Amino acid sequence: MTSAPFIHIVVPPPQESFAFKVSPDNPYFSAVDGVLFNKDRTTLVMYPKGRVGSYTIADGVTEIEDGAFYNCFELTAVTIPDSVEKVGTGVFYQCTALTEVNLGKGLDTISERMFENCISLERIVIREGVTDILNLAFENCINLKTVTLPESLVHIGIAFRGCGSLRDINIPNGVTDIEGDAFFCCSKVESIVIPDSVTEIKPSSFYHMSSLREVKLGKNTTSIGQRAFMYAQSLESIIFPASLTTIDRQAFFQCESLKQAVFEGAPPELGEWAFGMETSGDRYTVRIPVTMFYYPQYADQWSPNGETEWHRYDIQELVPGDADCDGVVNAADAAAILRHVVRINKLTQAGKLMADVDKSMSITSADASKILRYIVRLDDTL
Repeated sequence: MTSAPFIHIVVPPPQESFAFKVSPDNPYFSAVDGVLFNKDRTTLVMYPKGRVGSYTIADGVTEIEDGAFYNCFELTAVTIPDSVEKVGTGVFYQCTALTEVNLGKGLDTISERMFENCISLERIVIREGVTDILNLAFENCINLKTVTLPESLVHIGIAFRGCGSLRDINIPNGVTDIEGDAFFCCSKVESIVIPDSVTEIKPSSFYHMSSLREVKLGKNTTSIGQRAFMYAQSLESIIFPASLTTIDRQAFFQCESLKQAVFEGAPPELGEWAFGMETSGDRYTVRIPVTMFYYPQYADQWSPNGETEWHRYDIQELVPGDADCDGVVNAADAAAILRHVVRINKLTQAGKLMADVDKSMSITSADASKILRYIVRLDDTL
């Protein structure tokens, strides 16, 4: 008695893809259009390498096994139905021609290495219901420009490392955990808003984001880890919330454009060379000439007895009306506000805080008028 054949791989003529062919008597596997499935066709086991074009996974499939589409260099688009609930590791690893992905509603996790090295992928929408994006999910997707993240998202692993074309990152308000290296070398991102739900900025989370101009930290941020924003060479100013207790070693190292930092609370613990940089040539480390601004109610904590690391920097109290940040309130501040309003020059972060003298939460000509009235003593206070 002979046993039923296990699996046949049909070898095609040159320039065509192979296909799987499975005997109906095989107790473990089946094949549909050359694609290998388990017996009841609920698990996609392997897609034939070399097949050109797009593929729509049939409704009813609930699982895609590890590496099912691994090195399918000619796959250009894939649609995953709502019935799929589990996706293994490295499912689309190095599908270098993949440009379009339609994810179903059944997924709650973007698995490890799911789209790693998919170098032609330019945009992706991650649908509601996904809570986790695991490590290396989009590693080295070098042409990925846009990612839409769902409000259901809670955790971002080391997911977007090496995505050098990524421009827009909108982190949803429900995210509580962003792993270190999560956005490592995303060098074209210009703005990041950290939601209030994140309390810890982990080491190297936003390392070498050289185009980063604006960072808005959540009001519950307590710590900023080692090298978290290292090489954010376009960052000019930043506001630290009152909740902050620690800025770790080299957190803003090599942020050579950083000129102002505003602290809404007491001075946090400062790690070694948190605001340092190396000079060219001799690799000698110096401090970035950042001016540290604080609010008047914290003056006693920013002026402690004895020498501290903070006293190596220029420390200034925020003075209402001092829009040009020179330490005095005069007509030049009103002029700076008007230039900002008509978009001739922009005020700095600290300048904006001090310019909003009418407490309207916006900078307008009314602020300039109020400052001028104060200067000529028509008003007693700002």
